[in-house]
Amino acid sequence: MKRVVFFVAIVTVAMATDLSAQCSLNLQKTDLGRGKAWELSWNTVPGIDDYKLELIRTDDETGTTTTRVRELDSRGAAKMKEEVSILTTVDLDVTYRVTAIGTPEPCSATIAVSYPNDADFRRIVRKSVIPLVGSTRGAGGSLFKTSLRLRATKTNQRGTIVFHPANAEATNNDPRLDYTLPTLNSIMEWDDVVAALGVNGIGTLDIVPDGGANGWSVPAADVRLFNVAANGTYGATAIQTQAYDYLSASPDPLNTLTVTVPAIELRLNLAVRTFDAARTTIDVRRDGSKISTRRIDSDRETLLFDNAPNLTGFALQPGDVITITVSEGGGIPMYTLTDNQTNDPALYVPPTRVRYDVEAFDVGF
Repeated sequence: MKRVVFFVAIVTVAMATDLSAQCSLNLQKTDLGRGKAWELSWNTVPGIDDYKLELIRTDDETGTTTTRVRELDSRGAAKMKEEVSILTTVDLDVTYRVTAIGTPEPCSATIAVSYPNDADFRRIVRKSVIPLVGSTRGAGGSLFKTSLRLRATKTNQRGTIVFHPANAEATNNDPRLDYTLPTLNSIMEWDDVVAALGVNGIGTLDIVPDGGANGWSVPAADVRLFNVAANGTYGATAIQTQAYDYLSASPDPLNTLTVTVPAIELRLNLAVRTFDAARTTIDVRRDGSKISTRRIDSDRETLLFDNAPNLTGFALQPGDVITITVSEGGGIPMYTLTDNQTNDPALYVPPTRVRYDVEAFDVGF
């Protein structure tokens, strides 16, 4: 028995020595395009299939280190390749560490990658968006308007409010007006902000800071969508959002919304407000079975808005279940319900956090 134990011990030591000697991962990086995408490659360790890839970065201001982990399987390949990419609004340094899992001795390698800020990404995320606004006559004699109150969240906030009309690609000529909030107590208000922009109709608003002395911050926006009636107004509050939570590249993006087609007492409109070029899929189910699918490609910064039958392209019945999914790019799925008797409107948007500091965002980390 002692001889057997001695033999096993020798074999174990030999294996450990062999693996340790071959732990030369030789981690390399190759630029796949202007520093925004890279290919990491390394040699695999014989007998080891599983590897851990860690993404590590340190905040220069707080000193806080954040780590993300990916588990990878080499499936017996002699060399591993993994593409990594990050879109960022500020220059970002990331350390990548590869570790072979299961070696008797530690076996890892690190390499640093610097990502440049991306102008397109900055344009998408450095702002707040009011996804649906309007100043227009509607069905049943309705008159819809949108009030807006901006409240300072920092001193000396300045910027521009931009209106993009529905069902049209955003342009540099879209209507706009400036806002200025000098102190923390500053407020600017518009009873009908769309009319104040010199237009009417349905659309979407951008609140774009100028990035001055106080950096990239936006004011708080109080928004109300309402119908003007003979005996007063009927309405609902709306929210300001940022693109980050809706982008398909973000972790767990908010990209799906479901609504049941109501009875005839209510009318249903569907909408998607895109940030980047997006693909939207609209499915209709009846009695649990899918009966219709429509796919719509939209330009960036576009509000897609129409009544439910037009947007689904299908004759709907009360009780049908509609699911809106923004499967590519990024966008906010929405729907509105309006009372056919009072024209009282309601807006439904996936809930999201509101961030007033819009300087630093990234996707891919």
